[in-house]
Amino acid sequence: MQPSLPDSNRVIYVVLLSLVICLVLTASCWLARQPFVTLNDTDIQLGDYSHYRCQTGRDSGPVFRMLTLTSTEAMAMADRLCRAPTISRVFSAVEISWRPRGFLTARLIVDEAYDYFWNREHLVQGMVPDFHNYYRPLLDTPVYALYWLSLHSQPQLSREYFADKTVGFLQDAHSQTFFLQPFNALKEAGITLRESQKRFYPDINALYQAFASGAVDLISATPGIADELGITEYYSLLLADDVPSGRWFLRQRWFGSGVECDLLNLNGPDPFLVGPPTPVGEIPGCLPAS
Repeated sequence: MQPSLPDSNRVIYVVLLSLVICLVLTASCWLARQPFVTLNDTDIQLGDYSHYRCQTGRDSGPVFRMLTLTSTEAMAMADRLCRAPTISRVFSAVEISWRPRGFLTARLIVDEAYDYFWNREHLVQGMVPDFHNYYRPLLDTPVYALYWLSLHSQPQLSREYFADKTVGFLQDAHSQTFFLQPFNALKEAGITLRESQKRFYPDINALYQAFASGAVDLISATPGIADELGITEYYSLLLADDVPSGRWFLRQRWFGSGVECDLLNLNGPDPFLVGPPTPVGEIPGCLPAS
């Protein structure tokens, strides 16, 4: 049998318990009267996982900033440039970002936010007609053949074939490879997809993974992409031949500095895995890397 509390202690205990209960009820009533707050995307600042940076070994100096469309070969490109003779002497680091084609704006061009970027010239000129005041094309990436790729069946450009297929696209409506070209091909063939058949992805990596996992039946890509994903068995159908891929643009201020020579000797990158880029015109003063 447990001993009972003295009368005085029992009174104190009851009073304290009553106070705690009152405080809890008061707090609950106050919270219930507060407005419900919904967090928008802009309220939550997420980390940026679309870039990579390497150090050149120089203690101080500017960062050489690059912009491309895909992470394919991006990190390897940055690592090689961090060891390049001129860039490692002038810059403290090399940073490469990969964003959808529509990320590039006229403001970024005139502000010269990037030292080196990859895009199509007609888009650059459409945003900034006098872009040559800021940038100059250095390298042409090759034209390429674009295909419908499927893991399970031979693609056919017919209504019957596409009737029950899901197709992966990029959300970026500027993308020739993953938006414009496939939609144009379907339009010309008289094929209309239901909304439930269209799957849109925020970036190229997400699109590739959806294809590799079977989340979509078809995508438009180059066969080299399937090989890069480790897919050895797939079916393909030519969608378009000689599709222009784009150009690399270098800030005007770096021509004649040796930076352009480092980039020429890089022999890449090859984002669509169709072959190395070629110089735009003659670049004087640059010798092949030994």
